[in-house]
Amino acid sequence: MTRVLTTIHLCVLGLWAGALLMAGGAAAVIFPTVKDLQAQVPALSTYTGEHWRLVGGRVANKIFLIADIAQLILAGTALLTLAMLGLRRAPAMRAGRAAIVWIAGLGASLMLLSYHLLVLQPRMGANLRKYWDAAGAGQNVQAQEFRLAFDADHPTASRVLITLAVLVVITLIAAVWQNTRQGSEAGRS
Repeated sequence: MTRVLTTIHLCVLGLWAGALLMAGGAAAVIFPTVKDLQAQVPALSTYTGEHWRLVGGRVANKIFLIADIAQLILAGTALLTLAMLGLRRAPAMRAGRAAIVWIAGLGASLMLLSYHLLVLQPRMGANLRKYWDAAGAGQNVQAQEFRLAFDADHPTASRVLITLAVLVVITLIAAVWQNTRQGSEAGRS
């Protein structure tokens, strides 16, 4: 059972890192592509702002929503499997630098994900919806205000997601290292 839990845990960490990297990569492709297309949306004919931002934002927002749902599920599964390994007193959970990095990395990742999901994303999402609604109603001044409020949080959101991806990758490496080390020590016995 320990091997199954360990395998699930490592896979979940890999998928979590992948979800973060894919969401960021998708946004990095979507916005320049839509901007180069000089997209204009007929339904927003009274909006004088940059339509490409609205089009790109609509697409990217859905990708980030999917990534956030995946992160929530994967983070919960990572925590659950780590707790189950701890309760089983799995050999890999024994003290060692890699085990400390593994456990601390997951803890830091969960805290940062909580900040992203509970504080940053709701505020940015509210400003984004208000921006879209104001643009759709042709309220150009209000749309600009909400876009600027969203943009003010964007650098923080980027740093949070990049840091989160780095933490999850470090956690995965430490978990693999600790489990590999424990496996080779058990093989020598």
